[in-house]
Amino acid sequence: MAHAQLTEDLAIYPRPDATLSYLSQCFDIHARHYCSLVSNYDDISNWYGSFLEQFSSNAITEARRRTWDWAAGATDNFLHRLQGHLMGRCSFWKATAMGRARELAEQQEGRTPDIPPLALEPQVNQRRVYVMPILEKKGWSVLDWANASEVSHATAMDYLDDKSKPYPSTRFKLAKALNIPVEQLPR
Repeated sequence: MAHAQLTEDLAIYPRPDATLSYLSQCFDIHARHYCSLVSNYDDISNWYGSFLEQFSSNAITEARRRTWDWAAGATDNFLHRLQGHLMGRCSFWKATAMGRARELAEQQEGRTPDIPPLALEPQVNQRRVYVMPILEKKGWSVLDWANASEVSHATAMDYLDDKSKPYPSTRFKLAKALNIPVEQLPR
């Protein structure tokens, strides 16, 4: 479901599990993006950890805004669940960032992490090379493309970053939003 449609549905029909999922996914999208910018351990202590805490706080503020008209017990229960969930997600993303920093440090020292030799050769990401000029021509961000395709932002990003092999139906949606035949969209 497209981000805008989900947001609209949650405003009309608030559901605790869907709201928790929505806020968690928003948190993870931002945490993943900023994790990719971490280049050393100092980044984690200097800004990434603070970013996660701030964005977690923003998610809780957004949850309070979305749940103001729920019954008092339901709101308190939901906020407690959300805080616990976000605490776990913060730990996960900090650990992921530390792993990234460790791998980058090993690469700079000339040691290679346990990566097969073929993976060390630079690979051209055909998906990104093909899709990004189309998005730029349309004036779209990846999120705009995901919304037009009716897939999640994470699905579009994973496709672009060559992290997934999408289902045929997903490839069809991604191609249709770009107004190209599905055969032209890189596998």
